[in-house]
Order: sequence, then C-alpha cells, then structure tokens
Amino acid sequence: MEKTEVMHALSNEGLSVNMEATVLYHIIPDKANEVHKGIGPNYEGVVVMPQFRSVVREVVAEYQAIDIYTEKRAVLENKVFEDASKRLKGKNIVVESVLFRNVELPQQLKNSIEEKKKAEQDSLRMEYILEKEKKEADRKRIEAQGISDANKIIANSLTSQYLTWYWISNLDKHNSVIYVPIGDNGMPMFKNVDSVRTDIVTNVTNSTG
Repeated sequence: MEKTEVMHALSNEGLSVNMEATVLYHIIPDKANEVHKGIGPNYEGVVVMPQFRSVVREVVAEYQAIDIYTEKRAVLENKVFEDASKRLKGKNIVVESVLFRNVELPQQLKNSIEEKKKAEQDSLRMEYILEKEKKEADRKRIEAQGISDANKIIANSLTSQYLTWYWISNLDKHNSVIYVPIGDNGMPMFKNVDSVRTDIVTNVTNSTG
C-alpha cells in the first residue's frame, strides 16, 4: 500500500520545510487478522501515518533545510525508512520504501541557493578562461622557443666555408655567371652575363650620343 501526505517540518536551524512524503508498506500476511483485531481496519490512520509523520519530523530536525533539497535527501529518506521500520515492525507492518518529493524551502534560502549556484558557475567559467589562456600562453612560449632554437642552429651552421661551398655547388644552375671574389674569403656573386652586356651597350650608346 502507498500513502502520500504533504508534511510540514522544521530543520535543525529552525527553517520551515514543506514536502510530499510517501511511504510504501504492507502488513505481514500471516499477521493480517491480528492487525485487524488489535488495531482495527483503520490501521493506516491509527498507526502507520502517525508514526510516519513523527519519524519524518524527527529526522528532518537533525539536518539543515538545504540537505533535503540536495543529494543528501536520499540520506534522510533512508534514515526515515530505517526508523519507521523499527517502530512499525512491532505492529506487524513492514515499510517497503520512503520518498520525499516537491520539497519547498523558505524563499530566503532559495535565494541563497541560487546565488551560490551562480557564484559557482562564475567561478568555473573564470577557471576555464584562465586555463585556456594559460594553455595558449604555453603554446606560444613553446613555439617561440622552437623558433629561437631553430634560428640558433641555423646561425651556428652558416659558416663562411659552408656559404662558399653552397654558392659554388650552385654554379651549374646558372647559364651565364660571373664569379666575383669579394672579401677575405672570396665569396662569389652571380650576375647574368646577358644583363651585363645590355648594361654595357646602353652605357656606350649614351656616351656616344
């Protein structure tokens, strides 16, 4: 059998809590006649619900109002289940389960809960932003370090001997070049011969004209 009732209880901080409390129970089959004779047909109103209400109020008074509104509600339900089972066992009644629903808290407590949730969400959002920025900064730092290391390697490898070898090894890629040693190491430079010839002709023409 199932019975649901809207109950009013006070938390351990004296706040009023309203909720729907449901109890599922049954009479021990072979004790049914004894229950009907000893308690009467209205055993629910005479024994079950009075005991159930009493247990609910006693248990709620041990906790804060917020506990009934959060995941701790299951703890309270289990406590009520255990205590009610002990009290009704002697009456040959077995409690199957207890359930709290539609819990209503005082408005000021509701406001506090909403403010707390908003603060937690803002905090999580800020942590996410900071973590994202930190990762981006780390990425840029690693990238910059990689570029710096690469530049150092390149700079250390660009010796005059290497540059000379590199230029000479590329001479065969040019159809016409002029090898002009400059500096102490004789670094070569490339110049298109046709371009040089054109420059000379142009200069001669201008001087004779």
